[in-house]
Amino acid sequence: MKLLAALAICSLSFLVTEGGKPEPCSPPKLLEGNKVIFDPSKPFLEFGRFSYDAVQKRVYFGKQVMIGVEKFISVEEFFLFEEAIMYRFHPQNRTCEKSALRTPFPEIAIPQNATFSGQVYIGGSSAPGEGVLANFWTFAVGDYFYGLTVTEFGCLLMSVFLQNKEGGWNLESFYDLTTGISDPSVFFPPSECNNLN
Repeated sequence: MKLLAALAICSLSFLVTEGGKPEPCSPPKLLEGNKVIFDPSKPFLEFGRFSYDAVQKRVYFGKQVMIGVEKFISVEEFFLFEEAIMYRFHPQNRTCEKSALRTPFPEIAIPQNATFSGQVYIGGSSAPGEGVLANFWTFAVGDYFYGLTVTEFGCLLMSVFLQNKEGGWNLESFYDLTTGISDPSVFFPPSECNNLN
């Protein structure tokens, strides 16, 4: 039932393909791109550019928070897991907040105990170039159920569906991904974040 809900929410046109069962995979350890986060329990939508570094365990998310249909707020978030610190910078008024990170680094990977739930074409399969071949995996971590869609070739993350035991959920979609980090300085917070307690 959860799998059906995840597929319905993603609103994907797909074709189940035949073939050998894929193995759990891990994407590149250095990754950049764009993502959209939708959480129906919140009155806003988040989207923007992210950089992911699994080597030094850090994540940058420069996002726009869309409130209603016309109001946008810019926020930059710096997650430095080796230091267990998170900075949130507000470019509009050049202010910064600092808080402790108490969660482990969110490694993007398909765990070995994940269930392979199907292989699909996102888009179409009638002609070359109409779609992208992707694998859908499901697994549970504690009280959370995950559904991950990754590309068959390269193991690039396309979407993450997350549901808790109370039934709340959110969906993250990823696009325009590239491997590597074009500008490592993106992980360094602005000077306004220095010397915060």
